[in-house]
Amino acid sequence: MQDRTESFTDHLARELENNPPKRKGERTRDRIKLAAARVLERNGFHAMRVGDITQAAGASDGVFYMYFKDKKDVALQVLEEFLTGMQLAGETPPGEPRSPFHRIRLANLNWISIVRANAGLMRSVLQLSDEDPEFGRLVHASNRAWYRRVAKSVVREHGEGRVDPSVALFAASALGAMMDELTRRVVVYPDEEFVDFLTEMVSDDEELAAALAVIWMRVLYPGRKLPADLDGLAEALGGMGRKGR
Repeated sequence: MQDRTESFTDHLARELENNPPKRKGERTRDRIKLAAARVLERNGFHAMRVGDITQAAGASDGVFYMYFKDKKDVALQVLEEFLTGMQLAGETPPGEPRSPFHRIRLANLNWISIVRANAGLMRSVLQLSDEDPEFGRLVHASNRAWYRRVAKSVVREHGEGRVDPSVALFAASALGAMMDELTRRVVVYPDEEFVDFLTEMVSDDEELAAALAVIWMRVLYPGRKLPADLDGLAEALGGMGRKGR
């Protein structure tokens, strides 16, 4: 499993160094995939050229075309593998605090960390989704799988019969979309004015993850008490509407 603080390109490089395929052809293929991942991270899909990949891989164009049809072919393979790894990296490790708030806060921090470590690849995912409908459907399917896991957790936490699974799925989907848009505006395609505003509101990603967890809790677990040790923006959000009552 890839660590959430490790970029996918570093993960591929480590795997190729520590566990290289036995066959030379497979090693060459993996070296080209690693080069493609690095170019995607640096340049994005639209600006990437086959020549950029072969130069980074130390291979000729002829060798490239022995393994891949074109830049789209290698990008699809790299980004599909990235999506799979991203899902695994976002899972809550065993032994972590099991209260809903702490699980949500950790999941938020995982997501923010993954996007920060792979901003260029996330940008490439969005770019290729526009160009390739089948890949776009894969991205949506990956998102839906995550929303369903969250919804099942919510239904289980509340107790059978107390929450409509469809309502829980809608709430998880809406909150997930909030996270996607936030990280898009802060990391993937930075909105400088919004980034400056957010920097004034929170000191780091852990504080941001906690503040977002308060919003998740208000929607998914409205009757649950929030932790007493909240501070900063999370504390302010938790106390919204209570002053003067």
